[in-house]
Amino acid sequence: MRKQHYKLKKRMPKLSIFNYRSAISCITSLLIIPISVAHATEESVELKSSREKAVVLVRQGQIEQGMSLFHTLISQYPDDQIVLADYLTLRFQTQKFNQDDIALLQRIQPNKFPEYAQIPVIQGVRDLQQFNLALAWLKKFEPYNKNVQLQVMKAVLYAELNQPQDAVATLKGISLSALNADQLTQASYAYRMSGKPIESLNAAGLAYEKAPGSWSVQEEYFYALMDSGALLEAEQFLKAHSNLNDKKSNLSLNLELLQFGQDIKHAITRYKYLSNHGEGDKVSYADLDKCLAKATDLQKQVSREKPGYFNFYYNYIYALSFRGRSSEAIEYAQQLNRPYADMPAYVRHALANAYLRIKQPQQAETLYLSLLKEKNYPDMEVYSGLYYSYIEQEKFQEADQLVKDVDHLIPTYHYGNTKGEDKTTADDRYEYISLKGLNFAYRNELNTSEKYYQDVVAKTPNNSLYLNNLAMIQRWREQPLHSQKTLARLAGREPDKNTLINQMKNEQDLGNIQAWKKDLSHLLELYPDDSGVMESRKEMSDRDHFNISHESTWGHSNSDQINQNLRGTRDFDSYTRLNSPWMYDNYRIFAFSQNRSGHFDIGNIRDDRYGLGLEWASNRKDLTVALSQNSHQEKTGADIKWSQWLNDNWQYRLEYNSQAPIPLQALRNKQDGKLYSTSILWRQSESRSAGLTYAYTDISDGNKQQDWTFDFTQRLQASPHHITDMLVSAGYGTNSKQEPLYFSPDQYYAMNVTLQHDWVTWRKYNQNFTQHFELGTGFYNEKNYGTKVTWNAQYLHRWSLSRTWQLEYGIGITRHPYDGKQEDRTYGLVGFRGIF
Repeated sequence: MRKQHYKLKKRMPKLSIFNYRSAISCITSLLIIPISVAHATEESVELKSSREKAVVLVRQGQIEQGMSLFHTLISQYPDDQIVLADYLTLRFQTQKFNQDDIALLQRIQPNKFPEYAQIPVIQGVRDLQQFNLALAWLKKFEPYNKNVQLQVMKAVLYAELNQPQDAVATLKGISLSALNADQLTQASYAYRMSGKPIESLNAAGLAYEKAPGSWSVQEEYFYALMDSGALLEAEQFLKAHSNLNDKKSNLSLNLELLQFGQDIKHAITRYKYLSNHGEGDKVSYADLDKCLAKATDLQKQVSREKPGYFNFYYNYIYALSFRGRSSEAIEYAQQLNRPYADMPAYVRHALANAYLRIKQPQQAETLYLSLLKEKNYPDMEVYSGLYYSYIEQEKFQEADQLVKDVDHLIPTYHYGNTKGEDKTTADDRYEYISLKGLNFAYRNELNTSEKYYQDVVAKTPNNSLYLNNLAMIQRWREQPLHSQKTLARLAGREPDKNTLINQMKNEQDLGNIQAWKKDLSHLLELYPDDSGVMESRKEMSDRDHFNISHESTWGHSNSDQINQNLRGTRDFDSYTRLNSPWMYDNYRIFAFSQNRSGHFDIGNIRDDRYGLGLEWASNRKDLTVALSQNSHQEKTGADIKWSQWLNDNWQYRLEYNSQAPIPLQALRNKQDGKLYSTSILWRQSESRSAGLTYAYTDISDGNKQQDWTFDFTQRLQASPHHITDMLVSAGYGTNSKQEPLYFSPDQYYAMNVTLQHDWVTWRKYNQNFTQHFELGTGFYNEKNYGTKVTWNAQYLHRWSLSRTWQLEYGIGITRHPYDGKQEDRTYGLVGFRGIF
């Protein structure tokens, strides 16, 4: 019953292509270290001479010699602030600043450390990716340095530490008109990293006005254009500036990558629009398929060392997952060699959806749970994905609790921005209402689910989603005509995907093969990758294969009166049927074997019959005609059966068998019998049904057997893994002749109450293991022999080995009186069925 028709929506946040962390060091002009005059009187002539010599050596390109001299001076004057300042500034300018230099920071005295060296120190620490340490030293210098450059640098560090509010607040305290081009470029970068594309473009534009020939300014302006979505302007700008020639290849690629990301967003938006308006996947996915084709070419240009590498693959993974190419999405994600936790939320979401599609719900659950920690990210799409990851792992308790929790986590209404505008139901609330009803169904509470959707539809009678859900539940309850009637309420509308699939599955359940085949062909053109369509295609394909069913029972009886009346101390019954593929949609032939044997005090008696038959089935009407012979090629018999569903609730059956399975003792005496049988079945739903059967057997020895049987089944309990039913059965029968060769009571009546329980012990998609228990008791009254108590017990194992093969086996015990004497019978059974 469990379907996987649930829908998976997508989202893609705005992405920033360029990583500016290393490049920003180049934006600030190299500082020219002053030879301090103010401190000349405070340092010895020897120290001053050595320090200046070291500076000159470095400036002349003799970096190793100059740095070696500085190391000597630092060892001799470890706390001299000017020596430290010149050394650390030169280390930054020559790009030699490393982890060893971090140890020297503890010698810095912020109130005495020269101002010209403070920014290089902060920049050097920052370039080592130690942003928190850089910000800490900036705050130490801040009381003694009022230079606006320090505030700009502070905003950059806040942005890089993912503290956008602090970064923006810092920038708002700075007058952009007071900044030079380099500082404006840094401000633009900080705004861009903080998710403020408009402010970033404004700052970059001011920088470009002041220094239009600077390649660093041009580059930042280019990225600001891209980040603001002005891709056409960015492309024109790139073509117009020769200063970017040496970097144009990367910038062009970055522009193309950003365009790729935007194309994906637009393609997905278009898919949703077209799909919601009834277009098939081929048309709806056309733009996205073009994006994915383009990605193949982009892969050849993108290398790991290029700035846009990860963002490109993030977008690619996202698009692949949305398109249903789940295995490819996961493969590319694994090739990135990055922990999933370090990937953006929308990528983890795409991967969670992908894992769920390829039936790895445990991995999907972990990713969905990680999304719940993202601020303002979780919505009904995330909650639905997590819910189904629980369902596929059989975690029904967690799934049910999630449904209860989500009710308080999503908005009920959407309020417009215009004063006086009416509130409307939030989109997530619609999906939640749908999921809540399905949750009842997945927990085997189909009656509750149907009642829930009927109440919802009564309040929103034109909602296609709820009408389709109601129709689906009615079909799961084996009421396809009710389902069709529900779908008829959508007549006059352009049918959407869910409606078309529901219609197809109803035709399938109604046995209208021609309509099913036509609808399936149409849906395979529109939605070939939909799980419901794929499932129906497999079931249609099953009709083109042979299938087999078999059941055997072995019994052993103990009684205080072993005589010819009983079925024997040992008995065996077996029936095997092999069906051909369906022909001309409605016909198939079959071969069968029916074997019975019993051990009596007069010896063993066997009856083996073999036969061929033809079956016709259409629109829930079924006719079978079979001819059979026994193993001695005699007693040819004809068996004709007819059944028809009059509607979803009533079915009748008729049967005639010219070689009825009469008692074995009668067969041994060369007798035969004709069976005439009729029955009527009333089925309210899967939870309640009743049946009445009348059978008349005319045995050639003159005995006329008549049997009436009534059965009533009521479901008592249903949960995800447990179902309990009560079966009440009653019977009445007569025999016109009391034949001493076999049990033929003059008159009898009986009643029995049986509890049946199914426990789904293990389940994984199409495979499951169910334990079946039965325990019953009743009475049997035989004329002239009084009333005796009867009881029965049974224990079975049922395996679904795959979608098409099932196996069951078990044991049972019964007690039943015959001519006033109780018989205790122990039996075992085995059965299987499958499609080749």
